[in-house]
Amino acid sequence: MDLRTAFAGVLRALRLVRGARYADLSDATHRRKIAELENAQTSITLEQFDALADSLGLDAIALMALCVSERDGVMPQQRILDSIAKLTDFEASGGMGLIREQFDTTGSLVKRSRGRPLNIENEKAVLALKAEGASPQQAATMLGLALSSVMEYWRK
Repeated sequence: MDLRTAFAGVLRALRLVRGARYADLSDATHRRKIAELENAQTSITLEQFDALADSLGLDAIALMALCVSERDGVMPQQRILDSIAKLTDFEASGGMGLIREQFDTTGSLVKRSRGRPLNIENEKAVLALKAEGASPQQAATMLGLALSSVMEYWRK
């Protein structure tokens, strides 16, 4: 089952459990959109997903846990426990710090340079060779990288 279909079934069930009519959820999205969602004919934005969860008396995490667990055929509590373990690993690997680095002090997203992000492993290797006194050409040859890529790391 795909996630859209799982979401449709969960949305139908939640609406039945809550005794909610389409009109009761209209603060989250249009009535027609709710019908399309319940028939797995469309998707919604994250903002609409969050508002819909709130209209149904849940938070977005609980609603997503219900949808993903239904898709995967597991109990929501098990899915949440698995997610907690993954979040713990992510945090232990410095992920939370990296998330915070994506925003400035006002909460706006930091602009990213165009193109693909630089490869951290390659960057470390190039900078280590630079510290040892190698030239950019030597670093490119030793690491098997294009000189233009080496120059991107070199300037750091």
